[in-house]
Amino acid sequence: MKTKLLLFLACTATAHAFNYIGNVGLTAPYNSSDSANLIGNVTLSSTGTYSAAGWNIVGNLQLAVPGDYTIVATSGGINLTGRVTSPNGPSTLHMSYRRGLNLVVGTVATNVVIVDDTQQPLELPPQNFVVTVGENLVLSTAPAGSSSGYQWRRNGTPIPGATGTSLALTNLQPADAGIYTVDITGGVVFTRVAAVVAIRSTAKVTGSAVEVASDVHHPNGNVYDQVLLTGAAATITADPGQITRLSFLDLNGDLVQVELSGAGSLTVVLADASGPMLPANYNQPTLYMKGHATIVLADAGADTNVAVFSVGKTNAVNQALFRDDVNYDGIADIAALAIVSSTGKMAGLFLGNAQVFASSGVTGIYAAGVEVTGPVRLGDVSAFGQASPVLIFGSVSDVSITGGDLRQDNNVTVEVRGVAQIHLTAGTKSNGALLSPLVNQARIMCFGVDITSWVIVP
Repeated sequence: MKTKLLLFLACTATAHAFNYIGNVGLTAPYNSSDSANLIGNVTLSSTGTYSAAGWNIVGNLQLAVPGDYTIVATSGGINLTGRVTSPNGPSTLHMSYRRGLNLVVGTVATNVVIVDDTQQPLELPPQNFVVTVGENLVLSTAPAGSSSGYQWRRNGTPIPGATGTSLALTNLQPADAGIYTVDITGGVVFTRVAAVVAIRSTAKVTGSAVEVASDVHHPNGNVYDQVLLTGAAATITADPGQITRLSFLDLNGDLVQVELSGAGSLTVVLADASGPMLPANYNQPTLYMKGHATIVLADAGADTNVAVFSVGKTNAVNQALFRDDVNYDGIADIAALAIVSSTGKMAGLFLGNAQVFASSGVTGIYAAGVEVTGPVRLGDVSAFGQASPVLIFGSVSDVSITGGDLRQDNNVTVEVRGVAQIHLTAGTKSNGALLSPLVNQARIMCFGVDITSWVIVP
């Protein structure tokens, strides 16, 4: 990775430059007609404006005193790799440039706001909030300079009246869990990810769901507790050594199972919820809720596993469930999966029989800062309309897209972070149909850098 960063620096440097390797401190006002290429820890010792033809900082950036800082690239771009900190109080870092901004940032301190004065505020890692039912919470987003309006969304759905830089949430319930984004209107409309809100619970079931069976010994050797959604949202936990399974119908009418084992609380929130209703595609008298699910996991630990799949002839014990006159889709459809970990780790994600898609907000897997030590299996990610597709982790080494090609209907790029490699492999529908491995159809980006050729394994 070091070689790639140095090559990146070399490609952006100009013939005339201030080149420095090691720790360096700069004081405002700083004004240079050359590019500043700095490899090491850089400290801006005073507030004010730092101007150069271009900026390449391969290392950590420290803002020494609280206040407003501005970095200006008068003819080139700004490239920053590393951490941004302000150890002595809150600071705002403005960026102005002529030829692009690339931030491959490890961590931005919570008391630092970065503003792109040339185009728009940057999408920084959102804040994670883990709350209990009944708590209150205020979310906020940095002002967007010349923007003319804000619209908050929960799981892609606009929140009525939420049109300011902050959003007050009171008496939080499972239905409030999700990925919160803000549409910011200036010359164009863009979306910033603001927060992930997850529900913490110690109860087996919280919200609109009921436990319909407990300690069920499955032929596969696992012991299950079965939970059934009765409304639009619920939170579940799992007993030690057991699996809790929650069921609902996706928008295609497939029966979907979400399974949790290990630490944490898992919330399912249905958009376009309807029911309870009989499952039209199955021979079963049970009433199910139907909708497009966003799944939010709180307090994941090193032993936490999550699986999502549709019920079909290949995985059902009771073959009498299936009607001969129904052509089953065989894929579980959900909108997004967001993960917050209390330890920074979780075990595995098994969504190889699931496709994640949405037409607004964030779609895909959003697990910023979480190290997934086991495999990640996912059928595909597809963004429609104004949605933003993501595969964001703290780190994961084993990711497979099983039967998908990552093609985006809205032609946007897929934001990927913390992923060493993505393999496109074969998949299987729950009705037994095999899915051949496909060729990648997406452009993969990380903080403005095209990493497609690095991360996609042929």
